[in-house]
Amino acid sequence: ECEDADLDTYTDCAGDCDDSNPNIHPGATEVCNGLDDDCDGLTDEGCMIGHWKFNNNFNDETTNNTAIESGGVVFDDGVGCEPLEATQYDGVDDHIAIGNLSLLENASALSVSVWVKKEDNTNYAPGFVGKWRSSGEADNTFILYNGGWGTDNKGHFAVQFNDNSEAGIAGSVDLPIGEWTHLVGVWNSSDGFIGLYKNGVLEA
Repeated sequence: ECEDADLDTYTDCAGDCDDSNPNIHPGATEVCNGLDDDCDGLTDEGCMIGHWKFNNNFNDETTNNTAIESGGVVFDDGVGCEPLEATQYDGVDDHIAIGNLSLLENASALSVSVWVKKEDNTNYAPGFVGKWRSSGEADNTFILYNGGWGTDNKGHFAVQFNDNSEAGIAGSVDLPIGEWTHLVGVWNSSDGFIGLYKNGVLEA
């Protein structure tokens, strides 16, 4: 017998994967809460985990994690010369910590986006944005970085999966010096696709 215990008009026979929660049913809006809200077998797909605009502050626009500056990071002009809408790093110890990002755990897809303006190529394999674990459970951690070990200065996107295996993809063209470049790393577990976009063009 079909039941609708949470009175959301969806029965367990009709695909309601949690008949104790009226906010969870087929067709519901997926939100960042660690639950499969729309009962499609995926958790938090299409949900923005973090968005740091760096407009003279380190606030996360999604309110999940406010970044913490370390080493003397300063604000600078942004992509369209907007004042104080970018951050500048010394290439030595400057960095911004963006918290634990627990919503990465068991993620089935991932997109990472960053604008980068390099001043030179003196640093080897610097990271642009990432949550990378060198030990313990990986939980779909990632890094979008400059490249290295044969892919220097071309951009590289890598992901550590829940089983601690890794995959990555490198660009084929050097990142320009003194110009803003939009980098996007994408991974999808359904087909195993992992790609790197530069200024909207799939390069690898």
